[in-house]
Amino acid sequence: MCFLFVFSIIAFGMCICTVSPSFVRRDFVSLICFWVNVNVVLFSFVASAKFVFVMLADMLFVAFVVLFILFVL
Repeated sequence: MCFLFVFSIIAFGMCICTVSPSFVRRDFVSLICFWVNVNVVLFSFVASAKFVFVMLADMLFVAFVVLFILFVL
């Protein structure tokens, strides 16, 4: 499950990095790419006991992204 989640994050990051719609700013795209890289590093080095904390951080980031899209873009 952990590897599946990592691969889905990588695929999503590659999608965002290669396809940049006109309504998405460049700094926002680079922020998502940076977060994808951080997630890959975390899942590579963090033990499975800390998996829940990484998931919580991902959920917080998704909430931040939604708020950013709603109020800034």
